[in-house]
This record gives sequence, structure tokens and C-alpha cells, in this order.
Amino acid sequence: MTKVLKAALTAVVVAAMLAVASPASAASTARVTNGNASGPGSFAQAVDDANHSRSIRRIVFDAGLTVEVDGSVVFDGPQRLTIDGNGSTVSGAGLAPAETWDGGLFVSAGDSRSITVKDITFEDSPNNGIAVFVPADQTRTVDVSLRDVTVDGAQFHGVLVDAQFFDGFNTDDVPHPNCVDPHPFDSAASVRVSLHDVDVTGAGSLDPAYDISIADGCPQDFDGVRVDEGGDGSLTALVRGGSFDGNLADGMELDETGDGTVSAWVLGSSFSGNGETVPVPFEDGFAEDLDDGFDIDEAGPGDLLAMVIGATVNGNFDEGLDFDEAGPGRVAATVIATTADGNEDEGMKADEEDEGSLLFNLYYSSSINSASQDGLQVEELGDGDVDVVVFKSTVEGNDSDGVKADEVDAGDLDVTVLFSQLSNNGGNATDTEEADEGTGSVSVKYTTALGYAGDEWKNDVDTEILVGNTVD
Repeated sequence: MTKVLKAALTAVVVAAMLAVASPASAASTARVTNGNASGPGSFAQAVDDANHSRSIRRIVFDAGLTVEVDGSVVFDGPQRLTIDGNGSTVSGAGLAPAETWDGGLFVSAGDSRSITVKDITFEDSPNNGIAVFVPADQTRTVDVSLRDVTVDGAQFHGVLVDAQFFDGFNTDDVPHPNCVDPHPFDSAASVRVSLHDVDVTGAGSLDPAYDISIADGCPQDFDGVRVDEGGDGSLTALVRGGSFDGNLADGMELDETGDGTVSAWVLGSSFSGNGETVPVPFEDGFAEDLDDGFDIDEAGPGDLLAMVIGATVNGNFDEGLDFDEAGPGRVAATVIATTADGNEDEGMKADEEDEGSLLFNLYYSSSINSASQDGLQVEELGDGDVDVVVFKSTVEGNDSDGVKADEVDAGDLDVTVLFSQLSNNGGNATDTEEADEGTGSVSVKYTTALGYAGDEWKNDVDTEILVGNTVD
């Protein structure tokens, strides 16, 4: 082979390799270079460029910018998108109260399967801080990842991920005139949310100029973080560090209404001081339970799985931790090294209302000083077993019972309390009941229960084992 031919073949091979390594559609970056509301170098322009070019998959801010937007910045492209704020701030200060409900300082409303936002602050939004609206026809998993993000002072939710239609009384989106869902879609997509060192405070800080009375009795249900998944699909949340404190309703709410499982892992996060919602009339009752520290609701067939480690859930208007499973499926919750102090209702609560078992493990934790309810309340209202373990934990100073566990329908109930403190509760140290077909057992060993005028233990079960306890 001649040198000329070898050189030609080499050139062809190199060109082919470069074409594979750097195709015309290779990812590119749009830069934000100034704080203008629009025009070249603005955040709005960078997002608009991404809307018109699928090759743009990253938006990068120059360091430390302050951007005052003049409305929602909406991404509607199909590609994965990463926004790197580089320590910048996006502000809605000066904007009038919201005239639309499906907005936010940054909104994703397209077919993108992955939205990543990092190292940025969103403040003073007239609606949501960050909103991701999942289309009805999306069937794949949608990933929303926030890292080193702060959202402060949003008038509606701090962070909203919405893939759910709620018919009628609308607590799953922002309250809307006549209780109409502004994003009426049940998506078959699964939703996966990752929050790493995210701080969300002051959500629901409504401008006094906005008259909420036009909502015709809808509650002001504005959470720090709200994730709604409807239709087929599951909801997964990983929360590491960060704080979700001082919001109008829940610090964080995960809501799954169709077929699918909710899985949540929380490590070292704070959900405190949430809930200023005043219950409003609705039909023959009141819209309550809007303001927990960390709230998980699973309403269709599917399980509710939660692991909470090293969290703080103090001073919330309702429960500290509230886990509710209303359809066929089980609840399996483990809480480790977590503090619930001074919540208005239960410090920690778990309910299972249909067929399915309920498991709640409380290790090395405290649930204390609940103002009107129990320290730990576990209820199985359908067919299914209940298994509660309290180990080296403190459940004391609560207005009602320390540990309350009920199995109302067919199924067994087993409660074990070991090496714990259950003193000075307003009701009983333990209060358990097995009301239907099934066996019940309570085992309390090496546990302290002081400060009771009457009996420490109130257990309507088949078997009671009390060993080595300190009582008065």
C-alpha cells in the first residue's frame, strides 16, 4: 500500500472517529452573563435558546449574578437540562401578585425526562419557586434533581412537581378559583426527586394584595416541597441534608394517588416550624391536616416505604411525621436518630386504611411534648398485621398517650418497647387495642414510665409481658 493511500485511509478513519465523537447534535451550553430580565445573555434568553435547540442541555450562569425576572421563565423542550447557577439568585421581587396559577420563577413544562438545578437561589416568587409540570402523555420516569438550591418566600409552593389531576376539592395543587386544578393531568410517568442540601423556607407567603377569598373556600395549602404523582407510576424521593422550615402548610408532602409505590429516604434534614394554615369549611367538615413537617400520602394500590435517619421535625402545627396509606398496600417505616419535639398533634403517626400490613420501627429517637395528641400513633384500619418496635427511644411529655397502636380489622398486633423512656405522658405510657380477628401481644422491657397517677400500661391484647420496668 502506498504512503499516499495509507495517509488517505488514515484521514478517513480519523474523520469518521471525530464524527462519532462530536456529532452535529452534541450537547452545548447556553450562558447567562447578566441580570437582565430579557435579551442577550439573560436567563430568559438562555432558556428560550434551549427551547429552540435540543442540543442545548446546560445553562450556566456567570458567578454571583442577581436576575430579576419579569415573569415565569418556562422551559418546554424535550431534552435533559441542567441549570448551574454558580451562586446566583433569581428574584421575583417587584412582580405583581400572581394572575396565573401554573407558573414559577423557573418552570419545566415539556417532555424532558431530567431536570437538574444546582447552586442557585430563587426568592420572592409571586407563585411557585420552581415548578415541574409533567405532561399527561409522559410514560417514562421523570427525574428532578436539586442540589445546593435555596427557595425563599414563594407565595405558592417552594418546589412543585405535578403529575396529578385532582377532581373537586383541590389540595394537590395551589388553590384555584372554584377549586379547579390548574394542571388537570394524571401522568403515567413515575417521578423521582433528589434533593441534596436544599433549603425551602417561607412558602405560602401570600402578598396581602392578593385576596385568597376568591378561591371559594379552597385551603391555602402551600408546601415547602410538593410532589404529586397520579395515574400509573411510582414516586421516589431521596432527601439528604437541607431544611424545609417555616412554610405555610407542610414542610414537604409526597402524594401518590394511582397504582404505584411511594419510597422515601431522608438523611439529616429538618422539617420544623411548618403550618400556619387556618382550617376552612368544606362540605360537612373542615380541611385540616395541611401542615405537617413531613407528610406522605399513598391513596391507590401500592406500598408506602420510608426510611428517616437523623431528621428534625419540631414545632409543626399538625404532625411531625405523617405517613398515610389509604389503598391496598403496606406501610413499612423506620425512623432512626430523629427528634420530634413540640408538634401540635402527634409527633409521629402512621395509618393504613385498607388491606395491608403496617410496620413501624423507632430506634434511638425521641417524640416528645406533643401539645394535644400522642407521641407515636400507629393505626391499621383494614385487614392486616401491625408490628411496632420502640428501641432506646424517648416518648414522653405528650398530652395524650406515649405509644398508641390499634388494629381495628382482621390481623395481628405486636408491640415491643425496649430500653426506652415513656414518662409523663397525659394518657398512658402504652395504649394498644386488637379489636377484631387476630392475636395481640405487648412486650415492654427495661423501660421507664414515671409520672402517672393511674396505670402506666393500657393494653387490650391477648399477651402482655412486662419485665424490668421502672414505674410509679
